[in-house]
Amino acid sequence: MALALTDIEDAAALILRDASNVTWSTAQLDAAIASAIADYSRHRPAETVYTGAETTVDHALDLDSLATITLAADPADTAVVAVEYPVEQRPRTFVRFQRWGNRILLDTDDITAADITLYCQEPHAINTGSYPNVPPGHLQQLATGAAGHALIALAAESSAALTLQPKEAERLRQLADTHLAAWRGWLPRRIVGSGQLFRPADTYPTSKSTVAWPE
Repeated sequence: MALALTDIEDAAALILRDASNVTWSTAQLDAAIASAIADYSRHRPAETVYTGAETTVDHALDLDSLATITLAADPADTAVVAVEYPVEQRPRTFVRFQRWGNRILLDTDDITAADITLYCQEPHAINTGSYPNVPPGHLQQLATGAAGHALIALAAESSAALTLQPKEAERLRQLADTHLAAWRGWLPRRIVGSGQLFRPADTYPTSKSTVAWPE
C-alpha cells in the first residue's frame, strides 16, 4: 500500500498540534515534508528497474538520451547499481561498467537494439500525492522529520519578520532541534543500504565510480 502525502500531512499536523492548519498552511507543511523526503532519499533512495531496447555501437549508454527508457529522476541524481545484459538469463548476467558523468561505459561486446536492464537508485519524487516506495511503517518517523523542518522554517521566517519575541523564536528552534535530532538519529539506525545483487569482483581493477560484477 502506497503511503499518501495526506497521511504525512495529517501526522505532521498532529505532532505540531495544528490539525486545523492555523499556524502552518498545507503548502507550508508540504514544503517541510519535501525536506524530510529529501533526507529520506539520501538514506533509502527509491529502487527502480528499467528495461528497454537500447542501441549502442561503442559499449556505452547515455543516461540523458536513452532511446526507450525514461528515467523517473534527473540522470545526475540517478545511481546505476547494476546493468543486466543479456536480460532474463539464469543465472542473471550482470556486466561490468563504469560511469563517467551521465555516460555508462559497458565492459561487453557491442549492443545493437538489445534489451538491457538498469537497476537504479533514485530520489523519491516530491509532492506527487503518494510515495509507493516508502513503507507505511515509516509514517511517524517521516512526520517527525517534517514537523522539525516546519518548526525551523517558522522560527526563521518569524525572526526575519520580527513577528515573534526572541525567546519564542528560540523556543521554536529548540523544539525543531529536538524533532530533527530524533529524525536524523533514526535514519542511519533504521534505514540500511540496499542489499547487493551479487558480490562485486575483488580482483577487477576499478576506480571509485566503477562497479564490477562476476561473470
